[in-house]
Amino acid sequence: MRKDDQPKHQRTNRRRVLVLLLFVCSTGLLGIWIFFSSGRAISPTLPDQVRAWQSDYEPPSQSGYVGSNACIACHNEIAERYAVHPMANSTRTVRENIWNKTECLSTTIPGDRKVLAVKCDGESLVHLEQMYDGQQELIYEQRHPVNYAVGSGQRAKAYLLQVNDLLFMSPLNWYQQSESWDLAPNYRPDDIRGFRRRVTEECLSCHSGLPVVEVRNSHRFPSPVFHEQAIGCERCHGPGEQHILFWENYPDNSDANDPIVNPSRLDHVRQESVCYQCHLSASARVLRPGRSHLDFVPGMKLSDVWGILDRGTEVNEQKQTKSINHVQQMRDSQCYQGSSGTMGCITCHDPHGVPGIDDRIGYYREKCFQCHQSEDCHAPLKLRNSRQNSCIDCHMPSLSSSNMSHVAQTDHRIIKDALQAGQVEENHDSSRSLELFEMMKDDFSAEEFKRIMALGTYSYHQRHGLPYPADLGRQLEDALQSYSNDYRLLTTLGYYHRQQNHLATAQKYLRRAVEAADANEEALDALVEVAYLSRQWSEVVELTDQLLQIDVTDPRLYAMKGDALVNLGRVVEGVRSVEEAVRLNPGNLLLREWLLKYYQSLGWTAEAEACRLMIQRLESASIPENLR
Repeated sequence: MRKDDQPKHQRTNRRRVLVLLLFVCSTGLLGIWIFFSSGRAISPTLPDQVRAWQSDYEPPSQSGYVGSNACIACHNEIAERYAVHPMANSTRTVRENIWNKTECLSTTIPGDRKVLAVKCDGESLVHLEQMYDGQQELIYEQRHPVNYAVGSGQRAKAYLLQVNDLLFMSPLNWYQQSESWDLAPNYRPDDIRGFRRRVTEECLSCHSGLPVVEVRNSHRFPSPVFHEQAIGCERCHGPGEQHILFWENYPDNSDANDPIVNPSRLDHVRQESVCYQCHLSASARVLRPGRSHLDFVPGMKLSDVWGILDRGTEVNEQKQTKSINHVQQMRDSQCYQGSSGTMGCITCHDPHGVPGIDDRIGYYREKCFQCHQSEDCHAPLKLRNSRQNSCIDCHMPSLSSSNMSHVAQTDHRIIKDALQAGQVEENHDSSRSLELFEMMKDDFSAEEFKRIMALGTYSYHQRHGLPYPADLGRQLEDALQSYSNDYRLLTTLGYYHRQQNHLATAQKYLRRAVEAADANEEALDALVEVAYLSRQWSEVVELTDQLLQIDVTDPRLYAMKGDALVNLGRVVEGVRSVEEAVRLNPGNLLLREWLLKYYQSLGWTAEAEACRLMIQRLESASIPENLR
């Protein structure tokens, strides 16, 4: 039976399924990538190296990267100090991860209807999703072997699952400060994304050393996933191949022409860019045309890769701030303002090591005394002694994080009055408009500034669930006039018009976006949704087949394809496709109701009865008392 021939109540059921299909696995990838972009002058050979990265792209393995192990022979002392640095432990395989006794305990994290669980034995780690019926009997259990631990563990660790050449984030994090497992940031109980939150190049560009990429901006990582797992020497010093050849061929030469990047010798903007590539958490980070998040090389400016929009420090009245907002806090501090803009991250931080617990107070006091004297402190002696005369404990207290549970971070505003430390000096004005990060305000043409503002405005409002400005569509259209074949503008316009329910217009832009780039998964993902809403069933089948070649485990695609096949009269094929969606997402009640209807219409009585009983169990789902 075709859709138009069906009774009204059946068409209503189909609309319910449609709603489900559009949110089963969260948003498309666009929402992910958009969510989430002193001394001597730089050496004479560096600009050529930088310009090479600004033109034709070469895979990192062919661009002079040698890995940190190649550095150890000549830089052993630095390598030993760096080995305990959090950055040196940023990403590991689960087998390499250092487990503590508490972290290894099996545990459960109950939601409202589902249970997440952790099981590990010190060498392997499995995250699970479970559902129990009203009789507290297990309905299903899905096991998700974990491949990578991301994070040094000082504050938290996230976990990645590898499925073919795709990476997904687990909804569970380990939080060191509370020594507990809990939901990862921005996850809710029974989150519909489950274990299907894709990991992108933007994620890995900061949390790993160097991922393997064959097609830029595709968010696909063939095995082995990494050239180098953890953040290593070349993330701050650039590719090392020419540096090694230079000293092998010219051992008696001075280092004036050494092609390696020494950040301390860069001008201030480029020096800070080395740190800011990852430590600048901004309101929106927009890739420049043709760029990838993996394109930054030390010696570049941030603006060579990104246009960055910001709104300030964002410390709220509850003394909470984002878990990574250090840069804006530092730049708002009186210390930075008094330095005429020369203060930076390495003014206080040694990028090659961290002070031990017993050395921490003295180490940072010495950093403060580079500009201040002991007698400059006017805090009462009793207060100073109660805090071990620690400059940072008074002037840089811990703030809890507003976007990561169980985590506190150091306040980098460097508050002057120790008696007021920890109090918010200024209320964040939520009406502040987006503007270019100050160190790149003169780096873009008027045309590119329009593009950055349009894409950044969409990104910021979409990520925070805010209403779009009334003129956003016009802003995006205006930017497209100068960048007519821009994949990101075209895809964003497609998403924008889809959200405004302008389906024909959305489809026009998304088709252009598919043609404009090799890495077209974002546009394809949005295009299949528009085709489904437009009841273009043959196109739905064609597009889902293309997307399933990328991700064969996506239940949303099987569900849409199945419904499209039924509408084309290919009922049995459609049922088989939705059965695969249910196998991948067994707790989805609406998909099972869809199957029940078509089992009955096909006369498959055994399948219909089993499906009906499973629906009853799912409807009664609850959390067992012993797991609450």
